[in-house]
Amino acid sequence: ADNGVHTFANLAVFFKAGDQTLMATDASDSTITGTQTVSVSAAAAASMTVGGFPTTDTAGDDHGFTVSLLDPYGNLASGYTGTVTLSSSDGNAALPGPYTFTAADAGAHTFDVTLKTAGAQTITANDGTFTEDEAVTVVPAAAFTVKVAGFPSSITAGDPGSFTVSIFDQFGNPANNYLGTIDFTSSDPQATFA
Repeated sequence: ADNGVHTFANLAVFFKAGDQTLMATDASDSTITGTQTVSVSAAAAASMTVGGFPTTDTAGDDHGFTVSLLDPYGNLASGYTGTVTLSSSDGNAALPGPYTFTAADAGAHTFDVTLKTAGAQTITANDGTFTEDEAVTVVPAAAFTVKVAGFPSSITAGDPGSFTVSIFDQFGNPANNYLGTIDFTSSDPQATFA
């Protein structure tokens, strides 16, 4: 009844985006075969992923942070044109403004982000539907400045006084990795430091 032609209604379902091949082969003779190439497009965005930023970062270093939108099958949602906004638990972070994805992005875009505050931080991507975070531990940058504090504001000549020396990076983080040597001087040529 088929006269060599049969239509298989809604039988094949593809999940991987890109050019795929549909093959039909005679079960008794594998030399009788045919193929058709099918271009599979990604479905609509169903989730967001973020990544690319190092898990440990030095304050002030600039790195890429990639936001990807995926369809339900793990393909990049190449048709996504939503607007993504980045934020961070680091109130001093240098972040780009909101970005609207274009066709050229094909579902993924990399942003330049600079974190400046030492400690556990997060970078968050949000488009109003999806929200994703990436955790980052920020360590202080190299020593940049010395702060002297705690010495009494008035003292009697010859009496010793205590003070605290703190080392900071250029962003105001304590330079807890500083291992240098501090020399002391004074406008008093007779001052001693024991």
